[in-house]
Amino acid sequence: MADIFNRTPKTTGAGFSIDSASLEFSGMTGTGGLMIQNVKIQYNQKITTVYDLADNTQCYYVAGKAEGVLQLGKLVGSAGIIAEFYTKYGDVCSPGENITIEAIAGCGLRGQAGPPAPGSRITISSPIVTDFGLSMSIEDGMVSEQVAMRFASLELG
Repeated sequence: MADIFNRTPKTTGAGFSIDSASLEFSGMTGTGGLMIQNVKIQYNQKITTVYDLADNTQCYYVAGKAEGVLQLGKLVGSAGIIAEFYTKYGDVCSPGENITIEAIAGCGLRGQAGPPAPGSRITISSPIVTDFGLSMSIEDGMVSEQVAMRFASLELG
């Protein structure tokens, strides 16, 4: 039978479970209680285009510095772990240690799943908190934080 939307039939590739993903903050005593709900990463490089007035068929790209922004959405948790987080990552004179996001191949829980999938580890270097926000909704009564961090480099793998 043909696809009802006239689309090419697909086959299923390998699967993974969100249960095997983790977010690690190097140098902290633990991350239980940070209650991270979402993560957004943007990393960019500044590019300037230079044109040659003597030869209008040529242009050149000049790469500037790269930088990134990490945004965390989290629920307010244990006071001790929150204080440790801001002490570790809030001082511009002493940038925090790396943050690593990793996905493990397979559908088991961490420790039961397979090895990390190729390219599934993202390492964020020298992050520093730049913005902090706090909100509460009457519908659920939960207090949530919005944190933005700036970082120097991003590595894959």
